[in-house]
Amino acid sequence: MAGGKKIGRRYNFSLSLGQILFLGISLALICGLSFTLGLSLGSKISEEASRFIPPSLLDDGKPPAKPQGKRNTFFNTLVQPRSPVKPVQPGSKEKGKEPPSALVPLPAQPRRESVPHPTYLLQVASLKRKDSAEKLCQELKSAGYPANISFADQGAKGRWYRVRLGGYASKQEAQQAAQEIRKEYKLNPYILP
Repeated sequence: MAGGKKIGRRYNFSLSLGQILFLGISLALICGLSFTLGLSLGSKISEEASRFIPPSLLDDGKPPAKPQGKRNTFFNTLVQPRSPVKPVQPGSKEKGKEPPSALVPLPAQPRRESVPHPTYLLQVASLKRKDSAEKLCQELKSAGYPANISFADQGAKGRWYRVRLGGYASKQEAQQAAQEIRKEYKLNPYILP
């Protein structure tokens, strides 16, 4: 037990070795539990967030494309020849030109108009077997729908393959496509924002 003795206006606290060990172990347990909780919550959040990521941004299992051309490395930057810079004396005019001003106004940039981008997807099916998902995707593509496959790891449930159509610029377009899919393929798609 922490002991305290009053010495004038000050207190003198002391802890035994057992108390110090107890505090250290307690602190380590609290840190470990916080870390474990953060990992489990973070993985759940990333699974939920993957539902809203367009399939074109998800990993499709292909290796990343290798960059074309010469890589820009520190070494390449060092060995490149540099053009000599000729200093300009203040107040001197070189070949009838005045030295550039330190502050040069930039030309006004035209404002970019927001371009609508596809924001709605239809999830047509979520299938356990990859070959079934590929077959349905090919069937939809041959009918002219913008179909693709994404996957989601569901832990103990395994990997599920999601057949999605996208992207539709408005919810009305997505609803119209969903009605066509229900009618033609007897599937029950739902709209993803």
